[in-house]
Amino acid sequence: MLKKITRIAVLASLPLFFVACGGGSSDSVESYAGHYQGTLAGSPGHEKNAGKLEFTISSTGKLTGTANVNIYPQILDGSIDSSGTMKIQMWGGGIGKYASMVMTGTVKADNTFTGTTYENYKPSVTGTFTGKKD
Repeated sequence: MLKKITRIAVLASLPLFFVACGGGSSDSVESYAGHYQGTLAGSPGHEKNAGKLEFTISSTGKLTGTANVNIYPQILDGSIDSSGTMKIQMWGGGIGKYASMVMTGTVKADNTFTGTTYENYKPSVTGTFTGKKD
């Protein structure tokens, strides 16, 4: 009888073990992996800081991509954390990394993203970016 009760107790507790030790959270960087496209918009007076962007997020959270801002090609390099917060540096167009744009944003549960930008050497020059996962 004790053996039967022990067996039932063990079997009954197995689902709790598997739920508690499950295969990860939906809030891992892996859930953001994929290809994204969007647009950049400059703030009033800096409308030329507009263009298109696209990037890929790897399963490890590495973000790489390109943008075309005011006809100049740019490189995007950054990362995303498990809460969907992106930190990106954009540079290029023949001006080098010292004249980069810093971008911070968030990927939401519906696979859209939004964020803000500012120029590294002139933080008063700001903008926004938006888009979605393909």
